[in-house]
Amino acid sequence: MKRFLPRFVLIISFISLGVFFYFRVFPATFLLQERHKSQAKTRATTLNLIKPSFEDFVAYRIAHGQAGISRSYLSYYEKLTEYMPQKSEAHAMLGFCYYHARRNEEAVVSFHRAIQLDPDYFWTLYNLGVIYFNQGQYQQAAGMFKRALSLKREVTLKAIFASKIYGEIILSAKNFDYTIEKNLQVGYQDAYRLLIFSEDQMKGTKHVPSLTERNQVPIQFF
Repeated sequence: MKRFLPRFVLIISFISLGVFFYFRVFPATFLLQERHKSQAKTRATTLNLIKPSFEDFVAYRIAHGQAGISRSYLSYYEKLTEYMPQKSEAHAMLGFCYYHARRNEEAVVSFHRAIQLDPDYFWTLYNLGVIYFNQGQYQQAAGMFKRALSLKREVTLKAIFASKIYGEIILSAKNFDYTIEKNLQVGYQDAYRLLIFSEDQMKGTKHVPSLTERNQVPIQFF
């Protein structure tokens, strides 16, 4: 009888614990999961309602060397970074929009955040380097261009084609003569050229492009 009693108590304890999980923990977990699903659905609906035309976005990018930035693009990527704060490409695209909205300080913050999340994406480092270069901050610009040039191109290409955020733009870019691989190759060439210009300026030489020449090398998303 003495041996049976502890076993009985143990069995009752396990049963009680099971009942507790069944009636308290499991329902709470289910409700939490349903809440997350509802929030995700609401966010998706919101994004779809404010999503701009990426075809227009790409068309302006090709025709003018920059994107036709309206408030709709800015609002979309602001909301995207709010809903997906760990997505580096969301911050990178927001930085791109801020820059073309002439909100340079906010663009720099967004690009830095994107780099923290993904330090191996060429275009983010390149874009931040271009901003510093145009502001005359040649030491910071050179640092960004060096980091960008040290990266493997295939890593950036893989990031572009694996991203759903970039994928929205790529689908629209199919209607244009827009080659992501070729643009990346040109980007590396421009980064090297701007690195040389930056280092020349740091040395005190005058071999620095005019403002007009600088504007021929815009920032890019890819």
